Parts: sequence; structure tokens; C-alpha cells
Amino acid sequence: MKKIFTLIAALCAFVSLGAQAVTDGTKWFDGKVLYTANVLENGELYFSAEENTDAHYAFSLRRLDYAPGEYMLIPYDYLTDAPFRAQFGWRVQYIRKQGMYFLAVRNRQDRIVWTLVLTPDTLENCLAQQADAEEMPVDDMLDGYLMNTKYLARFDKNELQRLHDKLQSFASHTIISQTNMDLIANELEVSETERFALINDDVDQSDSASGEYAGHFALVAHFPDLGEAMDYIRMMDYPSPAVFGNWAEYESTFVVLPAEKDSVLEIWKPGLDEDYTVVCSGDEPLIRAASGKPLCFSYMVPEGMPNLIVVCRKADGAVATWVPTFSGMDGSLMTDEEFLNGEPVG
Repeated sequence: MKKIFTLIAALCAFVSLGAQAVTDGTKWFDGKVLYTANVLENGELYFSAEENTDAHYAFSLRRLDYAPGEYMLIPYDYLTDAPFRAQFGWRVQYIRKQGMYFLAVRNRQDRIVWTLVLTPDTLENCLAQQADAEEMPVDDMLDGYLMNTKYLARFDKNELQRLHDKLQSFASHTIISQTNMDLIANELEVSETERFALINDDVDQSDSASGEYAGHFALVAHFPDLGEAMDYIRMMDYPSPAVFGNWAEYESTFVVLPAEKDSVLEIWKPGLDEDYTVVCSGDEPLIRAASGKPLCFSYMVPEGMPNLIVVCRKADGAVATWVPTFSGMDGSLMTDEEFLNGEPVG
């Protein structure tokens, strides 16, 4: 949090000149990419990502003379597609309120769907500040941290709905809470496939970046019964899952979604290797979901040796495994970071 406040202080000093329009050479961070704005001879603005020439990370704005501080999103050449989830012709506001300076891209329903914050910082520092924000309790950030789509992509839609409801309950709203409500409302309407694409299309532009990204393996959720699990699958716009387990006997229901459309989920009988690590046992899985489809299973987590192990196989041959467990402290579902979003374990 200290780093976040440091950024805010630096930003306030940076914008103290009272800029009323986007100026040449200014930098804008959307939670993932750092853009530099360039004012062209015709007065239009061209935003390009530092150290990245991919057209996906470039766009242009045309100033609206009848509305100070407002722009229209336009293509910068005839081959360009609209960036992110936006469409050409959408309105872009340069918001300067309550110490915040950011661009707000609004859709046809006038909802903010994308934010880019003015910053004097480097990409490396911006990414570090984003990581710091992600470590903070989200409830503490609702009215004091301007969120972005990359920040929100890590929450499932049940949690997003809870956050939106809490924001709505506030007696009064700041520009931050109003913007966060818009962003969350938009996330609730975006398909989970698109949301995972945002995570898996990570671009690390820092000097230390290797250019390689391991990619996420899976998303895991837990429900008290099958009905809630199926409601969750429908709400998240998932395809029909492969189903495993005795629903009459067990109440706990797990939903696992592969993060990539070509990945395959499986359930295997567990065994132990020489180091007493739980590994897959047998020649064939107990169940294998179709490529890109979720896996839904009913299971009572034992206190001792597990009765199953979940496997995610990516198209490139990488494999990660997960054994469902609950915390002995608070009973919460424990997920393996390597299975969710890290390097393969085997």
C-alpha cells in the first residue's frame, strides 16, 4: 500500500501544472500495458505501447471540439482493429477529478469499460505497483484504488457481483467508486473466455522480461451442491462440463475450467511416489473432459490420503496437477498456485 500512495503523491506532483488535455509524451498505464501519447500534426493522438509494435497495443484518439476533455476512439490506419474490448466511435473522457487523472473509455451504454491512468513512472514500477495492489484485501480498495480490467480479471463472477453490491450500498460515491462500479458491471457481462484471454495474453515489457509466459492452467471454484455449481457454469458462459461423482452421497461440488481452449482436464486415481508425493496411478484417467471443457465433480475431501487427483494437460505438452484440500484453519478451499497459474509440475 505504501508504494501505491507513493505513486499517487508522484502523480499529483506530475499533474500539478493543470493540464486540460492529453499532451505529447505523456504515459498511460491500463494495468497491463504502458502507452505513450504522441500528438500528430493533424491534432489527433496516437498511443503506442513501449517496446511493443504489435497493432493490438496501439490506438488513436480524435478530440471532440464540442466537448472539452473528450475524444473519440478511432483507427490509426486502415488495417487496425479496435483495441481491447472497445469499438471505434466510442467516447473517451479525460477525467481529472478528486486528484485522479485518467482516460475512461465508455461504451454505447455510457459505461466505463477501460481505464488508463496518467503516470510519470516506468513500466517496471507500474507493474510492481499493480502487483502490490493485488496483494491488498480487495474490500479495502473499493473506494480508494482505481481498478482496471487486468486487476478484476482474477476474480470470479460471484465475487465480482459481491463487490458490485457492496459498492452500490455506499451512501455516497467518489469518482473512484463510480468508475469501479462501471468496470465491475462490465466484467459481469464479459464471457469468461474473453476474461481468460486477457490474463493469458500477458505482455511483460520490462527490461528483465524473457518474452516467455507460462500461461494459466485452470480456474477452480467450490460449491455446496450441484445446482449452485451448474448455475455458476451457466452464469460464467462456460460450455457444458464433464461430470464425475456420486451426487446423492456427496454435497461438495468442484468446478475446474481449463484456462486455454485446447487444454484437457482429467481425474485420476492417486498414488504415492518414493518421496510420498501424491501422483497419478493407473493407465487411464477415471474421466477425461473434452478439449477446452470444464470438469465438474462431487467429492468429499478426506482427512488422510486423497481419493483423486486432478490433471490439466496443455496443448504444448505441459502438465499440472491438483489435489483438492481444505484449510485446517478456516475450512476454505486450498488451490495449488502451480496448478492455477504457474509453471508445470511434471
